[in-house]
Amino acid sequence: MPYKKLAILVCAAMLASALCGCSDGPVAAPDGAPQEHGAQGGEAPDGASQAGEAQAPPDTAPDSGDTAETHDIDFDAAFAAFPPDAAMIVEGDYTVTWAELFFLLREQLKPLLEGAASFPDFSQAQEDGMPLSRSVKDKAAGNALKFRALEHGTKLLGFEIKEDQRSFLGYMKENMLDSVGDEGLFAEMLWESNGVKDLGLFDYLLYLNYLPFFLFLEIYGESAENLSDEEAALLTDGEGYAVAKHIMRKKDGTGDATPMRELEIVLRQLRNYDGDDFGAFFDELMYGHSEDEGGLFDFPDGYLFRPGDMEPAFDEACRALEIGEISGIVETGEGYHILYRLPVNYDIVPIVYYRLDETDSLRVLAAMGLFEATLLGWKGDLSPTFTSDFESLDVSAIFVEK
Repeated sequence: MPYKKLAILVCAAMLASALCGCSDGPVAAPDGAPQEHGAQGGEAPDGASQAGEAQAPPDTAPDSGDTAETHDIDFDAAFAAFPPDAAMIVEGDYTVTWAELFFLLREQLKPLLEGAASFPDFSQAQEDGMPLSRSVKDKAAGNALKFRALEHGTKLLGFEIKEDQRSFLGYMKENMLDSVGDEGLFAEMLWESNGVKDLGLFDYLLYLNYLPFFLFLEIYGESAENLSDEEAALLTDGEGYAVAKHIMRKKDGTGDATPMRELEIVLRQLRNYDGDDFGAFFDELMYGHSEDEGGLFDFPDGYLFRPGDMEPAFDEACRALEIGEISGIVETGEGYHILYRLPVNYDIVPIVYYRLDETDSLRVLAAMGLFEATLLGWKGDLSPTFTSDFESLDVSAIFVEK
């Protein structure tokens, strides 16, 4: 299954990160700040031996930094189509107001306006046959319902935001305000770039941005330690993960057989070992002889990989071994290897994600997948009512070119 950032799961935007672009530089978060798990990506491309392609998160956040939006629409006139507090969607105790839906509509419009050679044709049929105007409207409504699903989940869990988390949100807001220097100017920037008309809505969106992380911590723990190995195994079943350490001697490019002969000596030592801690002995020889610095320092517990992540000869040799067995000498394009297969360790970062500069363990990734399914379940519990104002909303009629 493809793993995604938690913010993607709910289409809640990286609000704080975007608005922090107003400041002159990065700022340190206070104690109690949530750790934003950063795993993303998908399946590795066919034949890839390095890494899968990461999926960029959708830009659904207010962004008060520079924007390429052409501003060919009179957004003030569009916003005046309904009162800000007009109910557009009602779901139980929750109401999606026009002010919130307007922000979400503008986020759907952004990619249509940025760098466009011409104003979008809202009557144009999409792949599903639906006019663009209806597609924009439905996607905005769908994102609003994802927000409602989050709030529904907090009730089911009996979750209450912690004091340190509340302080963190306050810190983020104050930092953004300080970076601009004036609350009035900050409000103007929110409106001009994102269609957020008041700071109350901003506070709500900031809360929604971090709520998935708060809930994840509540359910699974910071490192997903509440997810057992058995649960992680079920969630990653079928992906073919394997773990191996190796001792490697590099080829020198001249065809010199010395690296292989040196490794043959190491292999004899391993096969002749008669002690009671083979793992420690393998590590001793690995640190003494291996020329793979990544394996020594970045992956001291072994490489965690799926089919296609490693060179075929390495992958095939590993999968031919039983857990705890070592291979003979395996030749790849880089050199000669002795492999030592280990059981899957769910607290290791899969190599495909490490190559994407992500640092989440397989346990965290598995928990993210389960959390995604939970969120979808929460959304399935909803029974929204779309008001007459929502039904009468014609995107093509109010978002018109100046």
